[in-house]
Amino acid sequence: MAGTYTRDPIVSSSTSDERLRQVIQWVNGKEGWTTTGSVGFDSPIRSLGIKVAASNSLTYSESVAYLNSAANLNRRIRNRLQLSVSNRSIDIIDVESSIEASYNRNAYSLNRQFNQSYVNGTLSGRATWHFAANTSLELDATYRILGQNAFGPMQNILQSDIAVSYLLLRGDGEIHLELKDIFNENLHAAITSDVTFIE
Repeated sequence: MAGTYTRDPIVSSSTSDERLRQVIQWVNGKEGWTTTGSVGFDSPIRSLGIKVAASNSLTYSESVAYLNSAANLNRRIRNRLQLSVSNRSIDIIDVESSIEASYNRNAYSLNRQFNQSYVNGTLSGRATWHFAANTSLELDATYRILGQNAFGPMQNILQSDIAVSYLLLRGDGEIHLELKDIFNENLHAAITSDVTFIE
């Protein structure tokens, strides 16, 4: 478990007039803090020849921005759960798959119409085949499922990579050829949760 506390942080202060003109400046604000806790475990299942790992992390933070001199308190919660399975015998084939879900919530004391809660998910898999001496082929795929409440419908992201590696100089050197996003479907998606204006 870990936490941070910031005294007199630099925060945004937004001022709007009747003509909807807006001025944003940076000022010293009230204290902000973040706390994070996590727990996890992993265990082999020898009868199946696999290893299972699970983890859960929770983050809570509070920060303040100012809207027309009024303090707008932002509370953020993120809870992340991950489960992965991998094989134990990796001399020839090394395989790992995982599933992850994260719950996110942003709540404001002002502009409450911008409060958000959404769930993102990720499915991923990686396989490495050591098919010859010092030579391996690796496939890697990640499929991100983004919360429709925040990102809109059908905003899912797939990235698939393939790579070939060859070790030389008794393992001190490597030739690595990699093709990223082989289906040309990867996009970048991000969401900014700070509210610095008044409707």
